[in-house]
Amino acid sequence: MIVDARTLPPDHAVEADLCIVGGGVAGVALARSFVGTPVRVCVLESGGEETDPEAQGLARGEVVGQPYWSLAYARMRRLGGTSTHWCNPLVDENPGAFFRPLDALDFERRDWVPESGWPISKPDLDPYYARAHELLRIGPYDYDPETWSDGDRRPAPPFDTERLRTAMFQFGRADLFYTTYRDELDAAENVTVYVHAHALEFDVADARVEAVRASTLAGGRLEVRAREVVLATGGIENARMLLLPHPGRPDGIGTDHDLVGRYFMEHPDFVLGYVEAAAERPMRAAKLYVRQNVRGVDVIGKVGVTEAVQREEGLLNAGVLLVPSSLRWHGHLRSRGYDSLRVLRSGLLHKDLPAGLGRHAGRVAAAAPTFARHLLARVGHRTRKRFDETARRPAFLLRYMTEQAPNPASRVTLSRRRDAFGLPRTRLEWRLTRADVESVLRTQDLIGAELERDGWGRLVPAPLDLEAPAGVRGGYHHMGTTRMHPSPRRGVVDPDGRVHGTANLFVAGSSVFPTGGFANPTLTILALTLRLGDHLAGRLEARPVAASRPAVAG
Repeated sequence: MIVDARTLPPDHAVEADLCIVGGGVAGVALARSFVGTPVRVCVLESGGEETDPEAQGLARGEVVGQPYWSLAYARMRRLGGTSTHWCNPLVDENPGAFFRPLDALDFERRDWVPESGWPISKPDLDPYYARAHELLRIGPYDYDPETWSDGDRRPAPPFDTERLRTAMFQFGRADLFYTTYRDELDAAENVTVYVHAHALEFDVADARVEAVRASTLAGGRLEVRAREVVLATGGIENARMLLLPHPGRPDGIGTDHDLVGRYFMEHPDFVLGYVEAAAERPMRAAKLYVRQNVRGVDVIGKVGVTEAVQREEGLLNAGVLLVPSSLRWHGHLRSRGYDSLRVLRSGLLHKDLPAGLGRHAGRVAAAAPTFARHLLARVGHRTRKRFDETARRPAFLLRYMTEQAPNPASRVTLSRRRDAFGLPRTRLEWRLTRADVESVLRTQDLIGAELERDGWGRLVPAPLDLEAPAGVRGGYHHMGTTRMHPSPRRGVVDPDGRVHGTANLFVAGSSVFPTGGFANPTLTILALTLRLGDHLAGRLEARPVAASRPAVAG
């Protein structure tokens, strides 16, 4: 059932077998995996079933380092979490999201990537990836480009497979986690979801979480006592929750080796150069790289270098969208003014103004003529049919989504600012390194050379500042802040997701990723969550479990 915590009596107490803190994609999927079992599940969701401005205001925080979205814009506090923010249009015009598993190489220890290597392998996750496909109601667990080609209409990838590859993505609908699965949880007898229940602290004794204490914004108190506790509040909030002081752990939980919050990773996302098409052939071949529906599944391809080239060149993983366009002029996407415009826009939407407001406003004002020229170019472009005889020779903009190497200086910490509960807000310091940018530049050279060799056209590269690149944004993919490692000296959680030094506190979500590859993280989040669900089911079966009943006690 779904219960509004604001309707509960003061100082309400709950007993459950499993308490899940967070009702986003991971929290909903984990709770759903126990529907119909004897396990009593309690879910604490900070927001409501719709966006609540007061609850969303708790997501505000400081951003320093690389320009980034407002934290209240990049995260959603409501049932369904950030799936309510997914906005990629599907062929049927419904909102959706990209899905792809990590590559096998992403799990390996790579000498050229510091702190790389997962304690599990891709074959360990393959069965759970397949189950995640069923959960997302997308196509088969098959990312072979040949599967998604179809003769002349969708030609097979034209590249020399020794140098370049095509990485396929599938799309799925955004509404499953806040409509369909919301209804399943509401109907479940053994699951209770409390909305508007803001988890504030864990009561820790003898290395166990004895209770989770939550509150409504109006001051109503809720205490949950559970055998197992899972923190599933997202890649940034997971770290913040562990860093906060807790009864029995005033210096935070899992913080003995100063790893909580470190190694924050994103997928740097930006347009870098273009390929000026040489002939009509590339236009036909490019159809594999345009979003389309194939046998009922929306798919798209990206171009990247092969595993062999990554090993040979010491490169980070990356995928490049070939975006057909007859526009050449896109320098605004790599300008400081565009960075500032993006920061200001995301902050204004959620009343979360950034530090250095005057500096950002000045950059936007200085770049106004540049933005105006781009707008006029777009208006002119839309007045004629793309790629017709009146257009300039067509081109492919190269839009990159790349892996970021783990970097301990890129991190989440606690701010001096306080939220409505008097707790420290989040401070995000996103840091890219010269090595991150050099890998992108080398990848651009390799892809450009191969496209030219295969007759696609001429690469027109874009310069990129190696020290502090402009025009880089993130995809709201928050990873790495509670990284997984068998040793507590090198990771926050163990290979099962349990926080080192605790007996019954687990973490779900992309914060446990040691590295992030370049694929959107949701499919891997779900695979890890389903794996965690199996592990918790085994732990709970090993002890007596009460008969099925709602996870509510007076």
